[in-house]
Order: sequence, then C-alpha cells, then structure tokens
Amino acid sequence: MPGSQVGLFSKEYTTRRYALLWVSIWLALIFVTWFSRPLIPYQETMLAAVSWESYASEFYLYPILNGEYVANVFPLVPWIEVGIWQLTGASEFSLRAVMSIFSIGVLFLTG
Repeated sequence: MPGSQVGLFSKEYTTRRYALLWVSIWLALIFVTWFSRPLIPYQETMLAAVSWESYASEFYLYPILNGEYVANVFPLVPWIEVGIWQLTGASEFSLRAVMSIFSIGVLFLTG
C-alpha cells in the first residue's frame, strides 16, 4: 500500500523509541538527584513532616502538622506515602520514589 510505513521507520516503532529515550533520561536524572541532594526545603520537607505525623499518630483522614490541619497540602500524597511506609518501612528513599513515580506519570500525560 502506498503511504504505509514498514520496518524501522514505522510510527509505532518511532513512538516506542522516543518513549524509551524519555524513560532513560528520566531514570538518569532521578538517580542523580536521589543521591546528590537532600529533600528540598519547604515543599518536600513539609510533605515529609505531614506524612510522618500521619504515620506516627495513625490519623489519616486529613493532613496535620503539629496537631493542626494543614490547608495547603493535598491529602493524596501523604496517604500514598503512609501506605508505602506501611509496606516498606519509613525511609527517605520511599518518599523520593513516590515523587519520582508522579513525575514519570506527568511526563507521559503531557508528552
């Protein structure tokens, strides 16, 4: 058929190749940032504190920090982080892994 693409230059192969390229770049950047810097002050540290307080107090309904409601934190992230902590144990690596999974999801949703 004229106009159909076959082989290495087919649209499906090219899309997979670009997806593999983006995932490879993402993995390289994630591993570099995981091991080269601490949690970014304010946002990441606040999310870690909210997640830790929810985990330690076993109060998961809404995000709290120092016993008070935190209005600027969407509760989905602490819920997911506490769930991961209950499966794997509390660690900084699991916090970074959750954020990394969200970032690859955004990459594919906007790409």
